[in-house]
Amino acid sequence: MYLYKEEIVIPQYPFEPDAATGNPLFRINRNDCVVNYKRSDFLVPHRKDYYFMAFVKMGSSRHWIDMTPYDLKPDKFYFTTPHQVHLKEDAEPFTGIALSFHKEFLLTADNASLKELPIIQNPQNGHELSLTKGDLKFIEDILDKILAETETKETWQNTMLSAYMRIYWCI
Repeated sequence: MYLYKEEIVIPQYPFEPDAATGNPLFRINRNDCVVNYKRSDFLVPHRKDYYFMAFVKMGSSRHWIDMTPYDLKPDKFYFTTPHQVHLKEDAEPFTGIALSFHKEFLLTADNASLKELPIIQNPQNGHELSLTKGDLKFIEDILDKILAETETKETWQNTMLSAYMRIYWCI
């Protein structure tokens, strides 16, 4: 008797450079009461080859990360690392800011220390941070600064993004 074992291949989505700025390693988007998913994306497991972080100000959805469900809630911060298995179960319009960056963003000289931070190493395999009122104000301010910086076309943009990211991850 032969047992046939079929290997399940989970699609991996590559990092897409920011269409507005052309930055090949970093992108940030403000979402104002929108859902950016196609219905065909729901209930389809996939991986991302990049880091993803989202600050949810208002709204909700339900996602699974590595077989653990997360009900996205207002005033929370969510994050994932490359190659984890994602599944979108439900998504409602939300307001917040999402940022993504390629792992090569961490390899630049300006960012070498960032890869050592707990949120990047993720030793407890967490994906959700609850925020205090002080944290909320701090995060919104830094994210607004990062958004403004990505709109500049200056040669020091990546250096400024690195500096803001160091401050951002001090939450």
